[in-house]
Amino acid sequence: MRKNFLFLLPLICAIPLAGQVSVFQSTNAVTANGAIVGSEWDDASAPINIASLSSGFTAPTDSSDLSGTVRLKWDNTNLYALFQITDDIRGENSADGISTNLNTMNDDSVELNFEGTFPGSVPPNHTLDGVDRFQYRFNPNSTGSLQEIESAPVATPTTGIVWGTQDTVGNSYVVEASIPWSTLNVTTPTIGNSFAFMGGINDDDGTERETQLFWNTTDSNAWDDATEWSEIQLAAAIPEPSTYAMIFGLVGLATVIVVKRRKATAAE
Repeated sequence: MRKNFLFLLPLICAIPLAGQVSVFQSTNAVTANGAIVGSEWDDASAPINIASLSSGFTAPTDSSDLSGTVRLKWDNTNLYALFQITDDIRGENSADGISTNLNTMNDDSVELNFEGTFPGSVPPNHTLDGVDRFQYRFNPNSTGSLQEIESAPVATPTTGIVWGTQDTVGNSYVVEASIPWSTLNVTTPTIGNSFAFMGGINDDDGTERETQLFWNTTDSNAWDDATEWSEIQLAAAIPEPSTYAMIFGLVGLATVIVVKRRKATAAE
């Protein structure tokens, strides 16, 4: 039994806790303009698939109709998000560039939902308030003058948020966002801090929103209930590959030595 445990030790060290996503500290600078340049996102979390169909909406016909991911990372000043969306038909008929109209939910757009505590049921509350609970919607309208960021509630601050979008292959698009911790009412981000988070995608292929996808829930009201979201935890910067190889190589070597020694003892 002990031998089995020793063989599994390197795997256990490498697997994150269930239901928790590690968001790594950034070592590469990000220019949040929608253009992925060089290695700026190489140090981010693995792409998180946004694929849960919200109840009451039409499912995408395939991945080219609608699919997408979000990647996250952080530094002492900002939380960074990268949305990469595949969408074959762009719908932007209701966007007008006026954020207070809060209508880009009916257009092609991405959503970033954040709460300063996890799990969401922990006081002070888990409902939308713009103090502890935030929602930001980024509308990547192909007409630059109509691109807009919306926040909910309307009074939620967007001060200091930098974001940009670029069209990619076909009608697909990328959104990059840099959101100050101060805007999210987080005073000192620290390794080990946990927050509630959810990403979303809206799809308009006609005159209104046909499809809405969330990261991890099918509840169409989850945008206002952080108990439905997932946990993100701030983690240290990703070690260089050579460091990973050294750590797991040494652990694996120690495992083999211990097991061989035990076998030799048993043979005696």
